[in-house]
Amino acid sequence: MEEILKKVTQLVDQKKANDITVYKFKEENIIADSVLIFSAQNTIHCKALVETVVSFVEDYIKQNKNNEIFCKKSGEYSSGWVILDLNVLIIHCIIESNRKFYNVDKYLETKSTVYHY
Repeated sequence: MEEILKKVTQLVDQKKANDITVYKFKEENIIADSVLIFSAQNTIHCKALVETVVSFVEDYIKQNKNNEIFCKKSGEYSSGWVILDLNVLIIHCIIESNRKFYNVDKYLETKSTVYHY
């Protein structure tokens, strides 16, 4: 999963995502092993970022014949917050105003080790 996390982080950085943050959990069975959160400039940017990540993950699954990883999308682009569930990795693409309003980072910071990119 570290390979996917590293590649996705690089992809969203290349696509101009902002405030890329990884939360790695020490406790077992909390939410996932890791959560990746990044901010999009707007809903169009959010859609582009998510579609890039989904395309990469689907290709990775096919190439590696990995049955432990799946890619389930929750949320609508128009809401400004889309979540991808990859089993042990959860990915949040969220527009900056929503990220500040919901303050997801504050909760995750208390439960994990934080890495900023």
